Amino acid sequence: MTLSPGTPGDVPLEPVVQLAISEGVRLFDSGAYWHAHEAWERAWRRERAADRHFLKGLIQFAAALHHWHRGARAPVARLLSQAQAHIQTHGGARWPFCINDLVTSLALTARQLQQDAPAPRPLLRPAHRPGQVSPG
Repeated sequence: MTLSPGTPGDVPLEPVVQLAISEGVRLFDSGAYWHAHEAWERAWRRERAADRHFLKGLIQFAAALHHWHRGARAPVARLLSQAQAHIQTHGGARWPFCINDLVTSLALTARQLQQDAPAPRPLLRPAHRPGQVSPG
């Protein structure tokens, strides 16, 4: 049984939610940011626990990178800022990512945007802990 990230005792993740999260990780790491956004949005729509906010942060990070890679830089800073706030505030200890690495990646991506650098291709670094969502 896979537990929902957040406080101990949260409701277990539905298998369809777990699958959507794992699919989103795979797509994100392959650079298919819009498709990762869509996969995580499917999970976000179904999830009712504390995970919704964390998923929203992942969705916004993927959307920011999608827009940036398409050359539409206008919404990127806002999306990155929102993603950072959601992930820093709602990152759970049982989530399948190294939260500190994810927050660092978001901050680095925001700095690259400010420096007018080319769009980056960050990866989600999995953290394997008992009782968490498997990233793939």
